[in-house]
Amino acid sequence: MELQNKKILIISPEAWGVSYLSKHHFAIELSKIGNKVFFLNPPARLNQITNIENNLQVIDYRPAFRGLRRFPQYISGILIKREIELIEKWLKIDFDIIWNFDSSRFFNLKKIKEKYKIAHIVDWSENLNRRLLCKSSDLCLCTSEYLKEEMAESNPNTYNIGHGYKLSEYYLNPSERITLNSSFHYKAGYVGNLNFNLIDWQIIYELIIQNPKVGFYFIGPAGTSNLSRKHIENQLLDKIRKFKNVFFIGELASNKLYAHLSEFDILLLVYKGDIYKEQLANPHKMLEYLGTGKVIVASWTEEYKDKLDLVEMVENNAKLPIKFSEVLNHLEYYNHEEKQLMRKSFASKNLYDKKISTIELLINDSLQKGK
Repeated sequence: MELQNKKILIISPEAWGVSYLSKHHFAIELSKIGNKVFFLNPPARLNQITNIENNLQVIDYRPAFRGLRRFPQYISGILIKREIELIEKWLKIDFDIIWNFDSSRFFNLKKIKEKYKIAHIVDWSENLNRRLLCKSSDLCLCTSEYLKEEMAESNPNTYNIGHGYKLSEYYLNPSERITLNSSFHYKAGYVGNLNFNLIDWQIIYELIIQNPKVGFYFIGPAGTSNLSRKHIENQLLDKIRKFKNVFFIGELASNKLYAHLSEFDILLLVYKGDIYKEQLANPHKMLEYLGTGKVIVASWTEEYKDKLDLVEMVENNAKLPIKFSEVLNHLEYYNHEEKQLMRKSFASKNLYDKKISTIELLINDSLQKGK
């Protein structure tokens, strides 16, 4: 099977919006190579189709059946099959591939025989019906060895393919660039969902206090967005906002991130990685950071434990301020051209078109095994 000229339903736990994660990028890249892609948002109150590009549509839908997790597997399988059929009837389409990133919906694909089914889990916390989704899929993909080990128990066709990288040559006009305060010679940047509850704001607070000559810039949504449906109250974040060397830029379109991130001297990834190793084993933003070439100061990230030449990370978050100071004091070394090229090269090896080629091979291998 070639991943071209196919009709693909992508089921996502995060809606379409300004910020893109792996499922959004896969939808775009698959549509660019001739597939008709239908990106299914989380459940809505009404049915609606939004055209994004020629071959890409975002679908809002009101489910016909709810609470399927409470039903016996035999019943949930029948109802999920029926739900897919209703969506197809509405769209006047017959899907070739169901590509599911969301274990809370369409988790029992056992009754669907005529379509190729992919379970693609990128977050450890995405675990409402993960085992059943894996068991009833033809192929399982994931982004960490933790996920692979667990998912393989339900389906031997499980592979850790990591995250993909979107190469961007998008350079902004000077008038479109974020304004970096000239009072601060050094600039540290952080990008991502600032409403994520596993960010270690206490350590970030300490970095800001200890480095008053560094401007700290935060890019991303701090409240509800397509990445977070609930706003998390955070008093420490409110306190951080008041510092003179702190700047919150807000949410930026994903295709413009590269141009902004390249402006920073240091890129930050500060999660509670020493506590939640499984959940934080492989954040999507790491490849976006590496693609800029700039030095990354990070909390523990399990999938990069053998790549310490690419990322300056610590096993214990208490050591992050020391690591940050070391990098800041030797910035010329850490941002040397040779090191930057090494980081960019690694990111380029994980381009989405290469991931899609890998997945195509895995699909064909699974089809051969099934004969």
